[in-house]
Amino acid sequence: AQVLNTWNSICSTVLPINLVDFAADKQNSSVVLKWTTETEVNTSHFEVERSADGRNFSKLTNVSANNNAVRNSYSFSDRQPLPGTGFYRIKIQDIDARSRYSNILKISFSGSQQFQIYPNPVNDVMTISGIKSNVFVKLLNMQGKELLQKKSAGQSMTMDISKYPSGLYILQ
Repeated sequence: AQVLNTWNSICSTVLPINLVDFAADKQNSSVVLKWTTETEVNTSHFEVERSADGRNFSKLTNVSANNNAVRNSYSFSDRQPLPGTGFYRIKIQDIDARSRYSNILKISFSGSQQFQIYPNPVNDVMTISGIKSNVFVKLLNMQGKELLQKKSAGQSMTMDISKYPSGLYILQ
C-alpha cells in the first residue's frame, strides 16, 4: 500500500473545539466537504483550504462558526475542483486569533482513486481515502474483535484511534 506522509501544523495550545468528523465526497463535478464539531467555545470561523500537492494550500472560503456547545454540522461545495487530485483541509480559527488545522483529505477526479491509509504509523487520527460513500469502516483488534465502526460520508474520511494502545489493527 502506498503511504502519503503529510504532517499538519497544530498550535501548541488546545482550542476549545472538538472536530468530530471531516469528510470529502465527489458529487457530479463538485467536491462536497462536510464536517461536524462539538463544544465550540470562542470559535470565530472555519477557513476551507485546497491544494494541488498536499503542501501548499490556498483559502477557498470562510464559513462562520455557530459557536455553541452542541453538535454542529457544516458543509461547503467546491464547484470548481482541481483537475486530477485535490487536497482539502479546514483551518479552525479562534476569536483570540489562535488556530489549528484538520487532517488533510485527498480526492481524485482522474479515474479510480487509490485506497490509502495515512499517516503510517498512526498516532491519533488516521485518514482513509479511496473508499465509497456510505460504507461502514471497522477497526478490529488482532483477535477480530470490533473496536470502532464508522460510516463513510464521502470518498475520504478520518478515524480517531487515539484511545487505543499501540499495536497492530485490522481495518475492514
